[in-house]
Amino acid sequence: MAKVIDLTGKRFGRWTVIRKYGRNPKGKIMWLCKCDCGTAKIVRGTALTTGATQSCGCLAKELVRERMTIHGQCYSRLYRIWQDMKNRCENLKDIKYHEYGGKGITVCGEWHDFSCFFQWAMGNGYYDSLSIDRIDGKKGYYPSNCRWATIIEQNNNKRNNRIISYCGKSQTMAMWCHEIGMPESTLGSRLSRGWSIQRALTEPIARKAKGGGWRNETGGKFKEAI
Repeated sequence: MAKVIDLTGKRFGRWTVIRKYGRNPKGKIMWLCKCDCGTAKIVRGTALTTGATQSCGCLAKELVRERMTIHGQCYSRLYRIWQDMKNRCENLKDIKYHEYGGKGITVCGEWHDFSCFFQWAMGNGYYDSLSIDRIDGKKGYYPSNCRWATIIEQNNNKRNNRIISYCGKSQTMAMWCHEIGMPESTLGSRLSRGWSIQRALTEPIARKAKGGGWRNETGGKFKEAI
């Protein structure tokens, strides 16, 4: 029988061997070990010497936690964006699933690892006032089809956008509203009521005046057609 090497006092990963404990039913030598976190456990000698075990399990948990949070990112806005993106594409119970996963929109395999998504975001202009936007709305979430965009830019990229042409310029309703300082609901209502594009874009927004009637932004009385 080969001579048993005494492992007492030696370190293997986070384990420190306290003493020999005996043999298991298969005849393998077992050692009483203490992990750096304070946990004591009986460990097979070959598992120690081959590196099959490095700790009581605390090391693996820390590595997973570090990998998934990127030093505390699990509490960040970017981490929530990543979770929401996956949920609306993969979680059948998500309120937006029918608009994304239900229509075949997927998240690429690479971005199922948050660290990869984090690195892409940091290298492609992310900051907290922006949201993730698919360049081609018919395709899924992957690096070459995504960008960081403002709300207006995202609205301009919707498949159901209405393009309005006026004075030689053609742009989306959202762009016109941003340019002239008008709520989209107001412009949409005017057009749906049959207003001409010129009138809808140029007539001041009415507000209720004291004593009845309506006043435009310059103070003149008028009443919008209903």
